[in-house]
Amino acid sequence: MKKLLSFAVACALFGFAVACGDDGNPNPGEDIYIPTDMNQGDEGTDVNGQPDVIANPDALPDNAQPDEGGQPDLVTPDQGVDEGGQTDEGGTDTNLPPCEDGVGSCKWYWDVCAAGCPNPQTAEGEACMAECQGQLTAEGQEDLQVFNNCIYNICGSSPDEEAWYACIDENCTEAIIGCYWGCTYRTCAEMYDCFDGCPEDDPGTSDNETSMCYGDCRNESTEDAQLDQNAMYNCAFDKCPICETYDTAAEEEECNVCFNDAVMGDCWDYYKNCVSGGTKYQDCVDFTICFTTCQYTAQTQAAYDACVDECQAGVTPEGLRDRIMAENCSLDNCPVCQVEEPTAQQDEECNTCWMEAMYGDDEGVGVCNAEWSKCAGTENETCMEYYTCAGGCQDYACVADCRGNTTLAGMKDMIIASECSSTACPVCDVENPTAQQKTDCDNCWMASQKGDCADEWNVCLPHGDDTCAEVFNCIQGCQDSPCAQACYGNGSFDAQDLYAAFEECLQTECASASDFSACANTAINAGGACADEYGACVPS
Repeated sequence: MKKLLSFAVACALFGFAVACGDDGNPNPGEDIYIPTDMNQGDEGTDVNGQPDVIANPDALPDNAQPDEGGQPDLVTPDQGVDEGGQTDEGGTDTNLPPCEDGVGSCKWYWDVCAAGCPNPQTAEGEACMAECQGQLTAEGQEDLQVFNNCIYNICGSSPDEEAWYACIDENCTEAIIGCYWGCTYRTCAEMYDCFDGCPEDDPGTSDNETSMCYGDCRNESTEDAQLDQNAMYNCAFDKCPICETYDTAAEEEECNVCFNDAVMGDCWDYYKNCVSGGTKYQDCVDFTICFTTCQYTAQTQAAYDACVDECQAGVTPEGLRDRIMAENCSLDNCPVCQVEEPTAQQDEECNTCWMEAMYGDDEGVGVCNAEWSKCAGTENETCMEYYTCAGGCQDYACVADCRGNTTLAGMKDMIIASECSSTACPVCDVENPTAQQKTDCDNCWMASQKGDCADEWNVCLPHGDDTCAEVFNCIQGCQDSPCAQACYGNGSFDAQDLYAAFEECLQTECASASDFSACANTAINAGGACADEYGACVPS
């Protein structure tokens, strides 16, 4: 079970006015009537689309979303679970100032009122447009004045349409956004959520339904939302000039890679304003704990997907970003993990490479240690502290919490020990094992911990110097499992073996007894079924 991580960033978000690969019209399907004193050719010319124009719309990439991150199935025999990621969903900021959009706005003037007037060259048309201007609010009048000044005065003398578009792109973005805004989508993140819901273009129609939907989303977004998007793109395009000029597939790919790196790196402070997220999981550690719990509890792929989707709905953009950066680092260093439909051998190679990138090999830390450390805990510094924590758990969520709060160094030691036992116990690698094979695996695994892999497991398995009698007496005073587990962990390995044998005997003899205490007392007394085991642990 695995699911790749990414931010949902559609290619349309790459431009203020066009969909990727469009014919250059600012926003097909939305007509804005521009009065004829623009010096833009024939009188009465319509400019088809939203007036927030970019200089080279055909240079926009087809895919502006970050590389999908993933994590291979990291399975250890004692857990048998995979690690994974998910998709993104988000929340809404409700602490926003009032917003009013409608009759009297600059957008209303152009799209509704003036658009319905006759030719402004006629007396009737001129009177109609004057009436429209008379209905503008004070804010609408100011926005229209700024808009007209840029479109008419600053760019109106452009020698041709191409130069006019270039002038607008260079000088009029904020003026256009100041006119074309709405109140439906209050933040850049909400605007992006709207983009996510846009349909695919229907090739059977002359319209570009996707582009039209994007235009609607932008027109119904507040000025602040659009300015946030503008700031993000200004930053990314400043880092990636290739995105404004590319004309080959190779250059397009170069643009995509550069853009992704920019928004996840130097431009993150701008980009995060356009990313939806939750607040339940504040960092990558909490987020990783959430979907590690999914690995332990999900019984089907559908259940796993639903669980991790719920995790992502609650993570902050920063937490998700750290996870993606870590996964992308591993992917970059493990090309075999990017193979579609991998073979069993490639899966194994991916797992090995992925773990080495995270944890390193015997010689040192992993190449992605810095990235993955942001997603690993600090509470359990060693493998032994992890097993002490997990030993006191009563459910999978607790185990996941212990795992998520363990350092990479601690988890590395756990993996080394587990790999040793896995090599020593081939029966543990059997697919669809029988009940007997499961028992054989458990027995082999425990034997390896004290045998061939003793050195590796001595680093992980909790132990101390207490005798079996001291362990027994300590446990007698406990009221819960974590207390008993701590007592057991303080025993030496020999003491633990003796106590485990005693405990196993009691469970075998008395598990089904109606009065466990009475059965246990009988079993440990002289001649009882567990007297020898008890005597070995608590000698008289």
